[in-house]
Amino acid sequence: MEFGGFERAKEECRDARGVNWIQDLIQDLRFGLRMLRKVTRLHHSCRSDPGSGIGANTAIFSLINCCVPASLSVPNPQQLVLVEWAAR
Repeated sequence: MEFGGFERAKEECRDARGVNWIQDLIQDLRFGLRMLRKVTRLHHSCRSDPGSGIGANTAIFSLINCCVPASLSVPNPQQLVLVEWAAR
């Protein structure tokens, strides 16, 4: 009792042996898992927002590709010439 009690002596022995790092590791892992549970909504939002953006872009480009003709409807497109008007 003069030296602080039995529990204090046990803690000092554990610290001296170096076993305390295992308990610290377990405590850190528990804390990390608790924090991950709290931010799951943010995680799901960050994962779904780019997916919805990619889906919207795909839909828009598919619609444009459907409506705009892919090739010119002329018999020989390689014979077409571009004429530019230059005002002087």
